[in-house]
Amino acid sequence: VLWARCLCRGSGGERRVPRPRPLYWLTLILLTIGPGAALAAQATSPSSAACTDSSPIGDLLAEGKRLASIEQNGPARRCFETALASAVKATDRPSELTARVGLAQAAYHLTDYKTAQAEGERAADLADTLGDQLEAAHAADVLGFVATAAGDQVIARQHFKKSLDAYAALGADAERATAL
Repeated sequence: VLWARCLCRGSGGERRVPRPRPLYWLTLILLTIGPGAALAAQATSPSSAACTDSSPIGDLLAEGKRLASIEQNGPARRCFETALASAVKATDRPSELTARVGLAQAAYHLTDYKTAQAEGERAADLADTLGDQLEAAHAADVLGFVATAAGDQVIARQHFKKSLDAYAALGADAERATAL
């Protein structure tokens, strides 16, 4: 028999509805291998071969952002640390700012709040010096999340307000939506 009975509830009460048996087998197979496949995908660390001292700063920052976007914050952190060292050595202040914000975000997601706080503050100061409102807003976001993790809701609210106001002023609706 290719059909199995299923008890379904609806506005007309409960009734038995025939469902194809292959659907049950497919569900069982997906429930069995699905979580294992997801865990295996998370366990594999994407190559961060692009994050070497000899890599151009722009490539390091792009790779760090790519890794962070797929929640590979450990490798992303290494990319941002390498980019930061290269940017400081080259006195490339805008790249230094981007690297500091990325490093602060990666450190926060790795629960290294001390580093996230320090790099977030340095990034905020540098963003103010350079007049980069978008990166200042990103730094304020990280500082708000760190303050939230520390249980300081008053400081967190101040940072979040600063970032949301900056996003609104810049017309950065996608950034604002992400922050909310």
